[in-house]
Amino acid sequence: MTRLGVVVVLKGRLRDKTIPLVSALIFGTVHYWGNPGGIAGVIVAGFLGWFLAKSILETRGIFWAWFIHFLQDVIIFSALLAIK
Repeated sequence: MTRLGVVVVLKGRLRDKTIPLVSALIFGTVHYWGNPGGIAGVIVAGFLGWFLAKSILETRGIFWAWFIHFLQDVIIFSALLAIK
C-alpha cells in the first residue's frame, strides 16, 4: 500500500502535517490516468491520499485506511459493473 510506505519512510524525516500532503501529491498524480481521470481524478485521489495517510498517522495503524479504501473500491467497481 503506497500510503503506508510513504508514511513509514517519511515518519521522523518530515513533520506529521507534511506527510499526508506528500501522500496526496503522489496518489493524486498517479491517478491522473485513472478512473475518473484528469484533474478531477487528481483532486479526488489526492484528497483520499491525504485523508488515508492522516488516518494512518493519527490511529498509528493501517486498519482504517485499508477499510475505507476497500469500501471505496467496492462502491466504484460495483458502479462500473452496473454500467456495463
